[in-house]
Amino acid sequence: MNASSRKLSMGSFFVVFSLLCAPWGSAATAERKDECRDRICQSDSLPSYDHKKYAIFKKNNLWLLIPKEYGNPNLRSFGFYWPSKEPFGSSSAPPQKVGSSFASTAIEIFLRSIDIPTSPSDYGFLLFAESKGWVATKKTLRLGLEQWVLKKEIGVERNHVTYYVATHLKGADGQPPVAACNHNDSRNRGGTAFYWHEGIWLSTRWNQRYCAEWPEIYQEIIKVLATIQKA
Repeated sequence: MNASSRKLSMGSFFVVFSLLCAPWGSAATAERKDECRDRICQSDSLPSYDHKKYAIFKKNNLWLLIPKEYGNPNLRSFGFYWPSKEPFGSSSAPPQKVGSSFASTAIEIFLRSIDIPTSPSDYGFLLFAESKGWVATKKTLRLGLEQWVLKKEIGVERNHVTYYVATHLKGADGQPPVAACNHNDSRNRGGTAFYWHEGIWLSTRWNQRYCAEWPEIYQEIIKVLATIQKA
């Protein structure tokens, strides 16, 4: 092999090597960025903030601050107790009664920007179900609160859930906020989920015995979200 052939071969090798390695490197970098989108990573440079007053966390690559008394979103959920409305870390939060648990009184809030649902809002789903004749009962429990139950035989994934609609309120999408409660679940789970802002999805969890107080819980959730600010 002459010198020019060797140069051509080496040049071809580096071209092929670059083509093979570039996608893998790009994919790995993208994967690292995705992993760090909703959590603080070792390579991150934290912005300055008041450590005594706020907890800092990251969602959708946004640095956010929340008053420490509501909890630390980096460790688990944040939120407040119901019906006292006291933040999780408040010194005035009522002590847990003997035999009770955190889950029996906590309104937990979770935020994420990964795997955001593309399906319609719960209220949009209920309107669709109503148009299909899937609604078994729909009644007004009190001013500003409706209860919807779907027919069991329709085979829809969410037909085992009782829905509570805060008819006098408007969510981020302009529609009434909806909570879903499975009253047959031994874990007593209730909650809601909706798009908050800037690519961030919110979900909540609480004891389903409070679902009839959904309008008041929703307003308290919005109040807590209003305390979050960009760092």
